[in-house]
Amino acid sequence: MRSPALVLLAALVLIWETVESKALVSGDAGVTRTLQELTDIAKAQVGSKTFALVDSYDCDNGMVATVRKFFKANDATFDTCIQDSNYKLYPYTGIVPDAEIVTRLVNSNACMGIITAVVLLNMPPCILDQLAMRAACETILYYSVALRHNVDAPTAEQFDELMTWRRNVNLAKAAAKPYDGKSKTYSEFTKYMGKAITTSKVTVLDNFTVVLDTEEADSIEMKDGKQPSFISTNSSMDYFVGRVSAAENGVDDAPVTTASKTVTTTETSDATKTMMRHTTLAMLVLAAIV
Repeated sequence: MRSPALVLLAALVLIWETVESKALVSGDAGVTRTLQELTDIAKAQVGSKTFALVDSYDCDNGMVATVRKFFKANDATFDTCIQDSNYKLYPYTGIVPDAEIVTRLVNSNACMGIITAVVLLNMPPCILDQLAMRAACETILYYSVALRHNVDAPTAEQFDELMTWRRNVNLAKAAAKPYDGKSKTYSEFTKYMGKAITTSKVTVLDNFTVVLDTEEADSIEMKDGKQPSFISTNSSMDYFVGRVSAAENGVDDAPVTTASKTVTTTETSDATKTMMRHTTLAMLVLAAIV
């Protein structure tokens, strides 16, 4: 039996190691990060009582036209995103984002504006050019926060696994089927994705134009009183309804890099900084996520 002193010493060492594992690193090759929050990702299965497999479907012609209109309305921003990330989300090229691509995407203000807007505009979980556009954007939003919380940038295989999981979650949720909502993966994913949305400065106008980095800007209601959305508010695919202005006080984080050399930031905002201009929207967005 170990003495109380040894037990205390072991406890102190464990606490120290825990603190060290969460410390920020800046390029020291001898320091690695092993934290990977989502290591046990469930697979959707036919007839499952916890995570049902629902068939995917292609976006119809109307949705294809709407998405095309969105990207056309944001030509300049999207071009900047492509230049920043050296990656083209639309039309999909068949290349799954890896650690380098994800890192460039989350470090690009233009890319995060486009990606956040796709989710805010209620993109349904359909397949567009062989890509689950909504799930892809949500996965990037997850990593935009996770990378700043000591989670390594994903390999292409890891990104694809998580994106596929999220696609199946969205499909099951839209079909009112079990969607893995009680899993740790779901909890961690929605926590980080929710923070990405509620701390964003993105505003989307009624013509789908994305406005970046302006706390004064606010979304403009459509002439018929509806809010900007890719789909009608009475659709069964709806996730939320409301203004698509995100945070009143978005936060600027330091750039992140990949793997063990990641330069991350600590929490950059408190509860006050993440308050929404429209509290109702915040609740609706987060309710849709969870």
